[in-house]
Amino acid sequence: PKSRNFRNKQIRSLPTNKILIVGWYGTETLGDKAILYSIINELKKVGLCNHQIVIASIETYITEFTLKEFEPVSNCLVVSLSKAEQMAKSGQFTQVIFGGGPIMSNIGYLCNIASIFKLVNKSGGQTIIWGCGLGPIRNLKRDLLNKIAINQILKTANVCVFRDKRSLEIAKERVGDSILEKSNVALDPAF
Repeated sequence: PKSRNFRNKQIRSLPTNKILIVGWYGTETLGDKAILYSIINELKKVGLCNHQIVIASIETYITEFTLKEFEPVSNCLVVSLSKAEQMAKSGQFTQVIFGGGPIMSNIGYLCNIASIFKLVNKSGGQTIIWGCGLGPIRNLKRDLLNKIAINQILKTANVCVFRDKRSLEIAKERVGDSILEKSNVALDPAF
């Protein structure tokens, strides 16, 4: 209950603009589906309509199929990560939510998500990490760009709701104590 109140206080609903949900969508596992469903339900509780919610997907057809399982709860717009980046560049999002899943150094697409966070933040929008785990973060040379992207996501996030205490500790190790002021730990949204 405490974490739900924290989220509801932190999430703003602006009726004329769109909210983007990013994460590991397009490769959905049952947990990813549960996270996405939970986030969409919470957004609807604060008064958002389907046409205001956009989901960035690695493989759009998989996410579109997932959303059909949620009907009538959701028929949100699904776009590719590159399309979401273009939309963010043109200032179409008032919020971006990194919804669930791990933020870890060996996952692709983190640079795209970091770019979207930076663009939304620069245009005055709100950036949220919602229910993510953080780590492991490897020290391999091939992971350098993803480690930079992780730091950028953490630094540009206005609100962080991590799914466990260890993730918050890793975030603090990555970007310092300032992360504590904007962070909370809550139950994984998949539950």
